[in-house]
Amino acid sequence: MAAIHIQKIHQSPTSVGPGKTAVFGWNNPPAGTVLSFFANPFFLGTDTASANFAGAGSLQIGKVTYTDRLDKNATPPHHRHVTVEVINVGDTPVGYDLYMSWVA
Repeated sequence: MAAIHIQKIHQSPTSVGPGKTAVFGWNNPPAGTVLSFFANPFFLGTDTASANFAGAGSLQIGKVTYTDRLDKNATPPHHRHVTVEVINVGDTPVGYDLYMSWVA
């Protein structure tokens, strides 16, 4: 029976500003299956924010590019890479955890 797998592949070390896009690359993603990506926002530095701090973290997955490079002289011959855009569509700078899921 197939199972859904979920793996955290990245945690941003800095905030992404409103309207800005972060790009993350992942080597050797699972092959031969459908991949899905999602980003959970979190607030960096809120421990030093004022007592009346309020904000909303909103992220969108942009373009996802999957590249398979073949080099018959290499072992293994296929080198796979995926690039994921994470766009801050909110009004507050946020960090993010990026997850990848697939069925296998």
